[in-house]
This record gives sequence, structure tokens and C-alpha cells, in this order.
Amino acid sequence: MDRRNMANRVLAGVFLLFVLASVLKYFYKDVLAVQLFMFVTEAAVVGGVADWFAVTALFRKPLGFPWHTALITRHRERVITALSDMIEYELLSVNSIKQRVDKIHFVSLLIDWIDHNGGKLLLKRLLSKHIEEFLTSLDKGKVTDYLDELLKIKVKETQLTPCVKAVVKWAAEHKRYEPAVIYLMDKCIEIVQSSDTRNFIYQQLIKTREKQTRSIFEKAVFWLAEQTDSVNISEAADMMYDELLVMLHNAKETDHVLYQWVQDKLLEVIDQLENQAYWADAIEDWKQRVLIDMDTRAIVENVVEISLNIVKEPSHSPILTWMFEQTQTYWSDFTQNQQAQEWLESSIKQAVYKLIEDEHQLIGTIVHNVFDTFSNDDLNKFIEEKAGDDLQWIRINGCVVGAFVGLILFSFLHYIYDPFVVPLVQGVFG
Repeated sequence: MDRRNMANRVLAGVFLLFVLASVLKYFYKDVLAVQLFMFVTEAAVVGGVADWFAVTALFRKPLGFPWHTALITRHRERVITALSDMIEYELLSVNSIKQRVDKIHFVSLLIDWIDHNGGKLLLKRLLSKHIEEFLTSLDKGKVTDYLDELLKIKVKETQLTPCVKAVVKWAAEHKRYEPAVIYLMDKCIEIVQSSDTRNFIYQQLIKTREKQTRSIFEKAVFWLAEQTDSVNISEAADMMYDELLVMLHNAKETDHVLYQWVQDKLLEVIDQLENQAYWADAIEDWKQRVLIDMDTRAIVENVVEISLNIVKEPSHSPILTWMFEQTQTYWSDFTQNQQAQEWLESSIKQAVYKLIEDEHQLIGTIVHNVFDTFSNDDLNKFIEEKAGDDLQWIRINGCVVGAFVGLILFSFLHYIYDPFVVPLVQGVFG
């Protein structure tokens, strides 16, 4: 805007000089300096007005002149296309953008941002936020159904026999079967301590008495023994019951005969499990009946509920803590691995180059769309602001060049044309 005012002031000054020259010429018509001054100012005014008209005709109609004026408005689409093409193919061409991208070290910027500019804290917050949103959006019913189905599939696919054989073999080699012997003894004691066991012993004694007293004499003797309390079957049953309990309790000692017998039988079972194939069918059958047919959904649902309640706590979420620890480990390794950094840098730049090549036309499209939203006045104003200084200098130069050309023409006419050319022509044609 300052240059435009200066050009106007220069043109106005030249015009005032022309007016002054006209006045001087009226009074001093024959003075050479006045003639020179008049000729130069006249040429300067013509040059200045011509350039003012030319520059103004680019944006609007000077003095309402309609022919070949307001060129930018008249050729709006061509101007916008030219501007967008200039930006797309010259100022921001594919090669120029690639050259600028090539000077950027993305990995170094990434490392510096994460290690020194709060990147870790920001990533932690984003990770916590997204994990919380993900867990909140989970449908617990669908998760439970999926895990329950997955559990059953995995159980069906898993062969338990090798696992059981491995555990049993390890137990036998390390003598870890002793708890199993104690467990069997405790089960025997539990069974014996029931009322049915004492009654069973009593009934067996009654049956034994009946077998041993078939004749009348034997029955009479046995009856007499019972009447004199020499033989009491009920007391015998109680005594045998008590002795059985004592024996089972004592059998928990490793040096007891019964303990050794049970241990030997258990080792025989272990050998059979290791060497006989039918045990595999028995274990798989047990798996089918117990693990497959049982209702696991309630268990899985309870596990899912507890797990979600735990991991939803951002302050002590095990998932979040584990992810942070793993990320920190991988990040430390990455910052010390120059080869990995170079690979990532190359990969990032290749991706950026590919993006530039594929989407470069968006630059011209965006520029064209932006300019297309400009009104005619806005477009004129934009171009004037960007190229106005040069255009106004054209106007100033028009006055200067016009004056200089006027000076040359005056000198030519006064010192060459009038004294030499005119007499020569008159002599030839006179």
C-alpha cells in the first residue's frame, strides 16, 4: 500500500511539473531549457499515465474503460489455475518436498520428544484412556461365551494323558506319592468311622456264628456262652471296630506294614499308568465326563468379572503396568540399536515419499479450492498484496523511463535532427 501511494505521489508530482513546464513555456517560449523541461515532463506524464493504465487494467477498469481491462477478474479461472499450478509444480513440487523431508531426522525427533519433552507421560495417558474405553465397551456376556467356548475347545484338543504320566513319573522319582498314601488312609478312616461300618462288622459276626453252629449241640453251647456272657458278639464288634480304627491311624506311619502294602500297590498302579494303554482311554473318558460336560460358564463369568474389575483400575492395572514395563524395555533396546533406528528412519521416509507421490495433487486441489472461494475483490487484493510492490515500481519506472526517453528524443531532435537532417533533406528535395 505504501508503494502504491508513492507511485501516485510520483505521478502527481510529474503532472505538476508538466503544468509548471506548460506555464514556463507560455512565458519563455524560446528558452532552450524551458523547451527541454517541457519535453521531458510531457514524456514522463505519458509514461506514468500509460503504466498506471496498464497496471490498473489488471485488476479493474481504469476510468471505466471496458476493452481488455479487469484482466484478472475476466480470466479468473485461468488465473486461479495458474496460481495453483505454480504452487503445486514449482513452489511445492514433489522433488522440492522430498528434498525438505530428506533433511528431517524423524527418529531423532521421536526419541527427543519421548525422552525429553513429556512424550512418555502423554503416551501413558493415551494408553490408559484407550484401555479404559476398550474395557468399558466390552460386552461381558459375549466375552464370557467366547472364553467358555475357547476353554472347551482347548480342553478337547489337549491330551491329558501325557501330562498325567509326566506328573506321576515325577512323583514316583521324587517319592512325592506319600501324600497320596496318607490321603487313602484318611479316606479309609473316614469310611470306617461311619455307623454303617460298625454294623457291617456286627452282621458279619452274626453270619459267622450261624455258619459255626449248625448242630443243636453247637447252638446250645453257643447259647449258654452268650447267657453267661462268655461270648458277646456286640462287644466283639465294638472291639474289632476300635482295633480297625487304631490300625488305620497307625498305618499312617511309613514303617507300618499296611502303609508299605498300600505304597507297593500305588507303585504298581503308577507302573500300569506308564506302560498300559487303557489308562489313556480312562483319563480321556474322565476328561470328557468331568471337564467337558460340567458347566464352566459360571466359573468363566466370575473370572471375567473379577479380571475386568482389576484391570479397570488405572492406578494399579496389571495389564497397564505390564504393558508399560514391556514398552520401556523395548524402547531402551531401540534407543541403543543404531541399525534399528536407521531401518525405522528409512521406513518412515519411504512411507512419507509414497504419501507425497500419491497425494501431491491435493496441494493444487486445495489451493484451487481456496482461491475459488475468493470474491473478485478478494482475489485482486490478494494478488496486489503479493505483487503490488513490483507493480507500483512499474508505474514509478514508467515516469522515470518516460522522462529519460523524452530527454533522449529532445537531444536527438535539437542537436542532430534540426541542424543536420532537416537541411540535408531540404537540399535534396529543394
